[in-house]
Amino acid sequence: MHRKKTILIVDEDQSFAASIGKFLAEQGLNISVITSGEEALDCISNNKFDLVISGMVMQEMHGLGILSKVKTTSPNTPVIIITGVASIKTAVEALRLGAYDYLIKPCENEELLLRVKRAFEKSEMEARLLEAQKKSMFSATVITANHEINQPLTAIYGAVGLIEMELEELKISDAMIETQLKNIFTSAQRISDILQRMKKI
Repeated sequence: MHRKKTILIVDEDQSFAASIGKFLAEQGLNISVITSGEEALDCISNNKFDLVISGMVMQEMHGLGILSKVKTTSPNTPVIIITGVASIKTAVEALRLGAYDYLIKPCENEELLLRVKRAFEKSEMEARLLEAQKKSMFSATVITANHEINQPLTAIYGAVGLIEMELEELKISDAMIETQLKNIFTSAQRISDILQRMKKI
């Protein structure tokens, strides 16, 4: 069962925030509505959201302040800015600071839902890309580790073999030396086994 996506709506226009919150909740989304900029900052600091929808003009906190807080605490969380005052300058500034989208009030519910879905799709795509990059980096690290560690392991195996041959030729039987050689060989084998398992991850 998939986890419900969580959305934080921040807007001093209570009727508008409640309206879009109700509509999005009806789409199966988990909605939190806050009408205070200061409360929103605390909420963002203590909770993880899949999307933040914020008004632009508020008394306590400008929408760009909310945007900045989200990008500081959770850089991969998309933010949609909604404003009743159309301004190319503020739109450009919002997008420059990392907003995913910028909408003008009043906006149709279906248009808002489309933007929300696109924000989720973009976020999920970025998460998959990040995971693929992590796996790629891990694989590269494992390959490097195998190369760097296998060389001294080979030398250890060779050295143990040579010592055993030398002891046999000299007909020297020393239980302590034999035990130590066995321990060295076993430890080297364990390291080799770990490297092999890492390659299969």
